[in-house]
Amino acid sequence: MPSVLGMSVDAATSTLKGAGFKVSVSGEQVASSYAAGTVAEQSPSGTATRGASITLTLSNGQPPAVENAGQGLPGVNPGVGGGRGNKP
Repeated sequence: MPSVLGMSVDAATSTLKGAGFKVSVSGEQVASSYAAGTVAEQSPSGTATRGASITLTLSNGQPPAVENAGQGLPGVNPGVGGGRGNKP
């Protein structure tokens, strides 16, 4: 199945229908690195049987939230020294 991530809804729909898939668009929009209104997720992704239904989820244009910033990095302990590392 072709990847349609980052495409407009019209282009993604045309591509997938041309490859023999049914297409629906989710009413939900998600944060992603793709431009607002373009395809941010397709489900299923990877492989699917011809004739299968593919659901597209669009981007809201907002970047994903960064979770646990600084966690797991060597020398960074945000709980000590105001997040400046392990030095006093």
